[in-house]
Amino acid sequence: MSPFRLSCCLAPLTLALAACQPSPAPVADTTPTASELTAASSTTGQTDLTGLIARAGIRCDSSPASVNSADCHAGNGYAIDLHPDCADDGFFAASLGPQAVPLAAQPGAETSGQLPGNQFVCIQATARRAQAPDYYYVQAMDPAQVPACAGDVTCQAYRPAAGARCSLSQPQGCVSGWVPADTLEVFSNGIGAALPDDSPLQAADSAWQVRDTVRSGDGRFQLQILARPDDPQAPRSVRLQTVQDDGRVYELARNDRLVPCARCGGLAGDPYAYSRFDDDGLEIVIGGGSRQRWSNHTRWRRPTHGQHWVLEWVQREVVDTQTGQQRSQKLAASALGSPRLADFDPSTLPPAPLLP
Repeated sequence: MSPFRLSCCLAPLTLALAACQPSPAPVADTTPTASELTAASSTTGQTDLTGLIARAGIRCDSSPASVNSADCHAGNGYAIDLHPDCADDGFFAASLGPQAVPLAAQPGAETSGQLPGNQFVCIQATARRAQAPDYYYVQAMDPAQVPACAGDVTCQAYRPAAGARCSLSQPQGCVSGWVPADTLEVFSNGIGAALPDDSPLQAADSAWQVRDTVRSGDGRFQLQILARPDDPQAPRSVRLQTVQDDGRVYELARNDRLVPCARCGGLAGDPYAYSRFDDDGLEIVIGGGSRQRWSNHTRWRRPTHGQHWVLEWVQREVVDTQTGQQRSQKLAASALGSPRLADFDPSTLPPAPLLP
């Protein structure tokens, strides 16, 4: 997989559909423009959270639920992360290969439909029992609806949504449901378009290799996770960079403590799960374990002034994969001294939650 796409080492299962019926033939091309899509996102993607929760069979203890709710669940004990926005900072993917992918009404439920192969989708929710996603709730989309896909060769490789031109303002025309995580190719916010050359970074750090590269939707920032091929026990190096208009990349922050080594995740394997930008910041997620799976989710606030990215919160969780028992802990940055990304040291955090 290209290092410019989100790493997606994920676990499998099944998903649901919201039938795909063509709408009446339009007299003119009704594909939303970039500005229309952004406007639709602010009304449909953001505020229709209640509709998404209902369609995806999600239960949230807090009321009203928000995209930052940490108490949402679905299926048999799956924790849910919500990311309903399907505009500039959406979470996009495509089904792998020519074969159709099974859809279900809830994560882990019996198959009730199919997502076409090579279908471009927006991921609106993630279901997991450990750190790595097990299922994604997806909505099929035409790549032409996504501003980040303009001129992007990767987007052009995937078919438009089946039937009518489904859109954020007309979601009834789009196939949707839960799909196993390992049936999707998950893209970075910059989709698959070529990013600035990594050679300046590689020349300065010849002992490191790029493990993952993620770019912000506006193209101003990118995050790289680097690994030392000669020392698999060494922690990864997290590099936050700014991308100039001329394509040059400058480092804003470096942290060699945040992401553990490739062999530090126990039986679950590599503990690095994924990183993701949105309008307001950056999330970096790690996890591991065996029967009891742990996860650490850090959120970094995008600066409005200056260049320092500061911790917003840390969320930690442990789940017993056999009994479904779980405990979680959310730590506000103010209680931790609001450290900058470059200064953050996970070893200074209070004890993580434990199960009996």
